[in-house]
Amino acid sequence: MFNYKHLIFLFIFLQLIPKIVSAQVIKSDDFGYPCTSTTKCIHACNGFKLQPIFSFASDEKIRLSINMVVAKRFYHRWGLGIVVPYVMSGESNNNYKGFHDLGFIFKRVLHVNESRGFIFTFGLFISPPTGDKSKGFTKDFTNLQPYFIFGKIFKYVKAETEFAINIPSDQNKGDLIYTWNTAFILNQQIKANIFMIEIAGSIFEDDIKDKSKIFIIPVLMKKIKFIPKSVIAMGIKYPIINLGNSNTSLICYYIREF
Repeated sequence: MFNYKHLIFLFIFLQLIPKIVSAQVIKSDDFGYPCTSTTKCIHACNGFKLQPIFSFASDEKIRLSINMVVAKRFYHRWGLGIVVPYVMSGESNNNYKGFHDLGFIFKRVLHVNESRGFIFTFGLFISPPTGDKSKGFTKDFTNLQPYFIFGKIFKYVKAETEFAINIPSDQNKGDLIYTWNTAFILNQQIKANIFMIEIAGSIFEDDIKDKSKIFIIPVLMKKIKFIPKSVIAMGIKYPIINLGNSNTSLICYYIREF
């Protein structure tokens, strides 16, 4: 006799099937952080995500800034995100405070195979001139940046690469940007302690003003799905290569998820 108890059991079983099938696979949703670009983190976000980032530079002055990303994935393939950067204190001779240019992200996952750990994404990053000109942030034009991201997630390694270009305009020559992000996951325990060593880098046509200093980057992330989940990630970032228009950083992260 089929009754409500069978319906409850069937519902629970259907909810567990994806977890059982992907139990041995690191899913992009679970390890969509940290990444080389805060604005691009949302491609791995299945639900709303608020991600403030505090950066402390070992320089003459401490730089404290917050980047908040609110993103939502629709129908598993479409995504929309808003980036709200806020600088609380400056560094060196740039003692500025206030909001940076807002960013808007529209993305479409072209192909995803979580059983094999593949993800291929196309997106468009839009940065309108919303910054405070007195703080030196404003752009006198709207920056359009289409990008492609390809990711491969192995059992203990997560690798991503991204190609992006700023569309040329009268005020923008159109920079080509290439970034890569490889994380070595030393402790694979979902919803537990995670320790990762990450090598991240980028190449710009413009020179990167990156100082050879040690950066401590604590990240507090709130991912809201069906069940609220908090993530605390703390890491030390040390630039190991700085060749004028390219840099590579070695980042160690400790992540506690609960």
